[in-house]
Amino acid sequence: MAAAVMVGEQDDDITDDDAALPLTFAPEVEEAIAMVIPSHDPLDSPDFNPVDYINQLFPTEQSLANIDEKISRMRVAISSVHYLLASNLEKQYCAKVIYSICSTDNNE
Repeated sequence: MAAAVMVGEQDDDITDDDAALPLTFAPEVEEAIAMVIPSHDPLDSPDFNPVDYINQLFPTEQSLANIDEKISRMRVAISSVHYLLASNLEKQYCAKVIYSICSTDNNE
């Protein structure tokens, strides 16, 4: 198994080679994240195991008959997250621009 990249415990810059490694946080950071953004989604779990997750979704060979439906639902969920991220990034950028303009006006 590949080593995980522990955020906050390395002084070196993360390289492109590290991008494929699992990203983990110190236990205190995981606790803080859980307090601020509680989640019951198994994908958010620090010990998430993709093989176990897929086996839960498709416990038998017969359950694979529903794979197209599951994939469609996941695509909708991904699109929703993508939209929310884009929307929040746009709002954050607009707020930064407005703050910059207001700061410039106050300094004159």
